[in-house]
Formats: sequence, structure tokens, C-alpha cells
Amino acid sequence: ALSELRQGLLDLAARSEAMAFSMDFRLLYDREARLFHVGYNVSSDRIDPQYYDLLATEARLASYFAIAKRDVPIEHWFFLGRPITHLGDGLSLVSWNGSMFEYLMPPLLLRSGLGTLVDQSERVAVDTQRRYADKLDIPWGISESAFASVDADHHYHYRAFGVPQLGLRRGLSKDLVVAPYATALALAVRPGAAVDNLRKLDHLGLVGCYGLWEAADFTPERVPEGHSLSLVRAYMAHHQGMILAAIGNALHDDILVRRFREDRRMRSMELLLQERIPSELPSEAFREDESLESAPRRAVVPAPHAWVPPTAEVFPQVHLLGNGRLATWISEAGGGGLWWHRQALTRWLPDATRDHHGLWIYVRDEDSGLVWSVGRQPTGVLSEDARVVFHPHLAEFHRRDHGIGIRMEVGVTAGDDVEIRRITVVNESDRLRTLRLTSCGEVVLASPLEDERHPAFSKLFVGSEHMPGLDGLLFTRRLRNPRDRAPVLLHRLVSDEVGLDITGFETDRLAFLGRNGDPRRPWGVTEGLSGTVGWTLDPVMSLQLRLELEPQEKRQFAFLTLAAGSRETLLDLVERYATLASLDWALGNAATEAARETQSLGLEPERLPELQTLASLLIHPYPALRAKPSEIAANRLGQPRLWGLGLSGDLPILLLRADEPREIGLLRVLIRAHQFWRRRGLHVDLVVLRTGVSGYEEPVRESVLSLLHELGAHELLGRSGGVHLLFADQMSKDERCLLESAARVVLDESRGPLARQLATAAEPPPRPPRFEPSGASVPDQTERALPRPASLRFDNGLGGFTEDGREYAIYLRPGEHTPAPWCNVLANDEFGCIVTEAGGGFTWTVNSGENRLTPWTNDPVADPPSEALYLRDEETAEIWTPTPQPAGADAACEIRHGAGYTKWRRRSHGFEQELVVFVPPSDPVKVARLRVHNLRPRTRRVTATYYAEWLLGALR
Repeated sequence: ALSELRQGLLDLAARSEAMAFSMDFRLLYDREARLFHVGYNVSSDRIDPQYYDLLATEARLASYFAIAKRDVPIEHWFFLGRPITHLGDGLSLVSWNGSMFEYLMPPLLLRSGLGTLVDQSERVAVDTQRRYADKLDIPWGISESAFASVDADHHYHYRAFGVPQLGLRRGLSKDLVVAPYATALALAVRPGAAVDNLRKLDHLGLVGCYGLWEAADFTPERVPEGHSLSLVRAYMAHHQGMILAAIGNALHDDILVRRFREDRRMRSMELLLQERIPSELPSEAFREDESLESAPRRAVVPAPHAWVPPTAEVFPQVHLLGNGRLATWISEAGGGGLWWHRQALTRWLPDATRDHHGLWIYVRDEDSGLVWSVGRQPTGVLSEDARVVFHPHLAEFHRRDHGIGIRMEVGVTAGDDVEIRRITVVNESDRLRTLRLTSCGEVVLASPLEDERHPAFSKLFVGSEHMPGLDGLLFTRRLRNPRDRAPVLLHRLVSDEVGLDITGFETDRLAFLGRNGDPRRPWGVTEGLSGTVGWTLDPVMSLQLRLELEPQEKRQFAFLTLAAGSRETLLDLVERYATLASLDWALGNAATEAARETQSLGLEPERLPELQTLASLLIHPYPALRAKPSEIAANRLGQPRLWGLGLSGDLPILLLRADEPREIGLLRVLIRAHQFWRRRGLHVDLVVLRTGVSGYEEPVRESVLSLLHELGAHELLGRSGGVHLLFADQMSKDERCLLESAARVVLDESRGPLARQLATAAEPPPRPPRFEPSGASVPDQTERALPRPASLRFDNGLGGFTEDGREYAIYLRPGEHTPAPWCNVLANDEFGCIVTEAGGGFTWTVNSGENRLTPWTNDPVADPPSEALYLRDEETAEIWTPTPQPAGADAACEIRHGAGYTKWRRRSHGFEQELVVFVPPSDPVKVARLRVHNLRPRTRRVTATYYAEWLLGALR
């Protein structure tokens, strides 16, 4: 058995020697630079453009071996860089990373003589690492290794670490990762100290079942609370091999060094290892990288300034406000939403066309009955004089209507989770004015995705109660799982005036809007609030107050929305924000915090408007900054293929193309913006696509890592909602097409600064010329109303069954509505649609939940259709729909639900219209058949336009 083992080892040695000497290093040698490229990319069939150009690297062993076997000329050795610094008791070569691996891996086989430059550099490197670790009270031995950060597949990230005094690379002081194999390498230089350090590592738990663990990560950002380190539980074969080789040398008198030297070819080049130590430090000596303590302080950034956002001719300008926990987004029109720890407090869906979700403030003049809103939305009433101003810490809305001036400031407190809407009302007229002001927002208290998927179900579990002592409403969610957590919400009025209290409140959306109601003029604003609380099935938070203002009188109050994890915490929070003076202080503190945050991120104040504009484009994509339409049309892959790139596709994607690795100005801005947005509740995947030739030494990768470390955000690399680095030459053409198609914004480092690229999205798209009518509308007094069906069975006043029982007939007079949507399902096995008495509903194929062709809102209150047939009189330009929604005429409508079809009939605008919608029994087709009868004694022209809001999926 022993002889077989001996022969097997001899065979292995022969094969290993043949393999080593059959390698041809000339492939990687640049004869002009006289240096080795770091590698060859087989997948892209390209040589890596970077070089191993320093003597103090692990590559000097390869250089020595290649020279000894005559693959490259001896002059290569003298073209290796020798930057030198003075450390401790002597001079030392400087490496790129300042790692133990660079200095001490070659001595496993290749030992320089005592007193030589390389020998002294090895000893100085170990001593420098020991002093550096002692100052930080950690074990020594910092080198390249895995560290306590994992990618999407839960694989540890790997990078070179070192000490700043030994490395050329900047930013080495930002990480503290100790690799046990580095201490083992030091057995050849400082054996006693190395053994002591290995014992210390053992005491810290770095010895596992199969040897020494990969690393101990002492970087504060990656150490769990209550622990002194993060243990990197991995074994890497090459590091374990170095440990075994180092121990073998230590126990057997440098046996591997002696065996390497026994080869005459290796021995013939030993003179290269005898380089002497310079007598003095060269003038071009390396200057140490600044440590964290000695780093120059960043210049003081002036307080950020205000700016006026452009009007939303192209896309809504959204202003993001937040403190890292509570975030509010508000558009220049007033739409937006509120989130707490990524849980939706109020309902919001991105819609660049309507911008129809928000926390609204309505104003009603009690004398004239006129209604408008503080923002342009939701009423759409244009002001006589309106102005919107964005500040880093708040948004201001100013408007003047009918002699009433209003100013609203919207901000988020820095220390607590409170949104403030401070309102100032001035009577600029010369008479007494009576106003009714009403707030309203739809309450969610759940994850946005859960609410969007099943809105009607989600609403069932939100309850409310009136808090009379606080002039507010408290909302909680009944949890289906005891382990779940949901926010608790309080919406209240704050005023310093005695007697200025709420006069009404509402938590039932049906009561607030009215059936088929419209947020532009809700029932509760005009008719008053019902005071309903409890489990209302469709919750809103609405408070109402009444103001009487003498001429030129000014009144001030605020609506607050507070969030916390429990009722008790929330009620404690209320006491700190009970006066207008406390709100003044809170908004002032928010301004200070915004300036401090801008400074800490290294953002120039003048960049904030463009960063908010870019955020708006990520929320509301616009074609000018997306991929070209031809590229999007060429894409044949779906969202699941993004998973292989480390992207879920659930978050907005911001794509930056980076071709020139040293042009990183835009990259720097975007990584800082990414942190800025996260604090304000916008989570995006920032994808840096390296479009040039990638290599082993990749400057773009180093830039990304350095910038993330600078911001303390290294854990975001490769994470959902983080920063992703991809290489175009390592992706298929189809994958790249998919990535560019999926990105909401595509930027290019080579196209100049961000402002220049954003300017392409400032131009509104071309619009068709406005239709000018040729005549005026003249009501036909002789037009007879559509008669109500007679002899209906089980008639309930709105409808009943026909005598033959084949149809259910509904008759709605102007202003009449059914108490809930009365639906008809028109479907076959593979295709179908739902219609209601109000109109077109939605359409699906195969699966009504996952494969919707048009959206379904599942909203029994408003029942907005996603499909509609519009009619336009070509003489008068009047527009209406044959169905009651979305633009029903002021005329009665008859609806008949039958088996497999629904029919709408009405008389209006001098036409009798009949619309029938049906789905054939076996084909995936929805048919909408319209018949129009001209009731007037002259030729008329009418245009029919079918509108469908395409979805082609489950969610918008």
C-alpha cells in the first residue's frame, strides 16, 4: 500500500510539473509595456486591458517563474513598479491593496535573502499590520477575502482589503476584515507573533470543523448589534491551501521553498531576488492614503435653496420628502401618497395622466357653493393666481380664488414620524366669508403590493375610531397573523384658537364620495360628513372644519398625520405636536436636517431639483429617457429573465451605461442620489452597465465599491433596491435588450451631465390640433325621454326581470345609481369580461387575475371602467358615452343584462343609441356593437371612439 501511495504521489508530481511548464505566459505578456496583463476573458475572447505592474504583488511569483522558464525576457522584472514608503523602522515596497496576500503569498515558494528590499518589505508589512490592528483593538491579518455581505444568491462577496499605509488604493481604512490565512502566511516572517494571533482568532471562534473560517468582519456597518464581529462562515480552497503550505514550511524548515529551489531553472534566476534596500527614500515615494481620522473635511455645503417645479405638461413633478421612516410624495398638482417603513398609509398608484390619488384638502364657499382644492388636484379647478415652491424639506402651495388666499406647507418632521400640512387662509375680500375645509385620504395600513392585488379584501380589516379630545381619527388594521405588524395611524387637526375644532368627520368612502361619486366634487364636501366610524369596509380619513373670516382676516391651522407601531407610542407622540409653535420648530428642524443630509451625501444644493426630476421620471416613466421604441419592440423576454441578472423587476430600474471606466462623474451623482431617494421612500435598482471591455482589474467596479463605502452603503451592492454592476460583454444580446426595455430611465455616462440628459424630457410630445366645432349645441325640446320598461317582475324601483325572465332590466334616471355595481360576467372557457350597469368593466384571457387585458379596480364605490365607447358630435364637439360611466349624458339609460350579453339604451343629443357587448361561446373575442339613430330631421355627423387602458398582466 505504501509503495502504491509513493508511486501515486510521484505520478501526481510529474503531471503537475508537466502542467506547470506547459503553460505559455507569452499570451499575457505585453512586449511594449513589458508587463503581464491580469488575464484573458474567454467568454468575450479579449485580453484584459489592465496590468500587474508592481513588484509587491502576488504576481511576482508568476513573473519569476515565467522568466525562469524563458517565456518572457528578464527585462520584465525591472519594469515592475517599486513605489516605496517609510514605515516604522525602515523602507518598504508599497502594494496596490496593502494586503498580506500580496506580500506573503510568494514567500511560500520564493524566499528573498535577508536584508534585501523584498525581505524587508515583507517584515515591515507584517509589523505595520500589527500596529494598525493594535490601535483598533482587533486581531491582525488583513487581506483579500470574503466578507460579511451576500449577493442575491446568498453567496459571500469577495474583495481585497488592506491597511492604508501599505496600499495605493484609496478607501482602505473603511473596512476591517481579518482573514486567518493571512496570519498563517506570516509564520515565515514573525512566527511567534503569528502563533499568538492564531490563538486569539481561535478564542474569537474562527476555528470550524474543517479548519480556520474564511474571515472575521469587524466593519461596524456589518456587525450585528450586540456583537463584536461578523463571522464569515466559509472555506475557500486556495486560502486553505496557503494555510497548509505555510504550516508545512514552519514545521519542516521551509520545505516547499527548498523544493522549489531544487529546480535548476528556478535557481538560475535567484540574483533577481537580491535587490538591495535604497539608502534613502526616493523623491517620488508613495504618500500614504489618509486614514479616516486624517481625511480632509468636506467643505461646508450651503443651505439648499428653493425652486419652482415646471408644470406637468410632460409628466408629474413629484417632490419626495421623508426622514428614513416616514415618507410623503407630493406632486406639483397636489397628488401623492404617504408611507411608513415601506407600508402604505394612504392609497396611491402612479398615474402620469390623472395623478388622482392623494391626501386632499377641499375648500367650499358656503355662500356661493363653489368648491376647489388647495392643490390643482383633485378638483382640477384652475386658480386665478397659483404658485408651487419646492424646498428640500417641504412643499409650498399658494393660490387665490374668489377673494380667498390660501397657503399650504407640507413637510415631514426629522425626529418623529409626523406629516404636517400647515394651512393659512386669508380673506382678501371686503365682506364676511364662510368657508368649509375638508381633508380626505384613503387609508391602507398595508404593503402597497398587497393592497394593489386585493384592494377590496385589504379594506375589510381597517377599523377606525373618533378621538374627540384630539380632534382626530385613529386607524388600526386587524391582523390575520399574530406575527404580522401594521402601522397605527392618527389624522388630526391642530390649532391654537379656542373654538376652532372639527365640525364633522368621515371614515366611510361610500358616504364621502357617494355611489359613482367623483373626487372632483364629492358628496361629503357639499352635503357634510356623516360621522361614521368603525369597520366601514372602504376606509377614508376625513376631517371638516368651518371658518368665518372678517375682511382681511388671517387664520392658521394644520392637519397632521402621525404613524407609529402601536397605539401607545402614537398617543405619546401626539403631545409633542399639539401647538402651532411646535410645528414651527419641527419644520425648522426639518430644514436643518435637510441641509445636513445634503452635506453628508456630498450633494450640491443646485442638484436637488434635477434629482427630484429624475425621481419623478422613475415614478412616471417618459419615452424620451427610456430605450428607443424599436429596442423595446425588439425585446422578446419577460420579467423572469431579469432574475438571472440579480434583478426582481418589481422595483423601478435606473440604468446607467458606463463605457469609459474613468469617467464616473454621473455615476457618483447617481449613487448619492440613490441614497437620497431611499431616505425619502423611493427604492430603485440602480444598474451600472459596463459597456466596454471588462477585465479582472475593473475600474468601474472599484468606483462603485468606493462610492458605496464612502456613503456607508456597501451592503446595497447586488441587493434588491440597491446598486448592481453588470457587464455587457458577459450578457447575451437578448438579455441586454430586456434590461434596457425594462429600465424606466436610461442614462449614459458619455452623454454629459445629468442636467443635459434630463433636458431631453422637458419637451412636451406633439399634440393633434384642437378640434374646433362648427356649430353650437341647441337642445331639442321635442326629444322624448326613453320610456321605462313596463311589467318588470320583482321591480325594486331601479329594475327587475322581464316577463320572459331572460333579461334583468335596469332603468336609471339622471343622477340615479344602483346601490352597488350590478354586474354581468360575459365569458367562455378561455376569455371573458365583466361589465356593470355603469359601463365597460374589464377584459381578461385565460385567467381573470393574472392575465388581465385591461385593469380592474375592484372599486364598488366609484366603479371606474377601464374601457369605454365615446361619441362626439362633429358639429358641436359635445362628447358623451352611451353608458352611464364615464361620461354619461344627462338623460335616462336603460340597461339589460342577458345570458352572455349586456345592452345599454339611451336618448340624448338628438340620437337614440344602443350598445350591445357580448363574448362568443368559443372564440377569444369581445364584441361591442353600436347602433345610432338620428332623431333630428337633418344629416348629422358623429364620431365613435373606443378607449381601452391596456394592462396585459396582473397589476399596473
